[in-house]
Amino acid sequence: MNRTESLRKRAIVVRRQRIACVIITVFMIVFSSIFILSDAKTVKASNQNKKYFTSIQVEDGDTLWSIAEEYMTDEYASTASYIAEVKKMNNISSDQITSGCYLLVPYYAEEPLQ
Repeated sequence: MNRTESLRKRAIVVRRQRIACVIITVFMIVFSSIFILSDAKTVKASNQNKKYFTSIQVEDGDTLWSIAEEYMTDEYASTASYIAEVKKMNNISSDQITSGCYLLVPYYAEEPLQ
């Protein structure tokens, strides 16, 4: 065998190794993506709650905090973020609310409140 044939065979082996590495990498990416996406679908499927809104009448002694304690669900990161959403929805700039007034409040549930 001469040197040229030896170099050609070596080049073929190296090319096959590179192709094999590319194929393995592509399969790993595809399977990782499938695993991640299926995991995300499982999380979505397990949480069937939808966002709803209800109107409530503010009673004596009610605060935004007490309303949040009653209507806020686990979908909210914090009580402060829930209160901020209620204030924005109702165009309220301060933390003061007046008894007798109505507020629109959000909540998550499988079905709306009756």
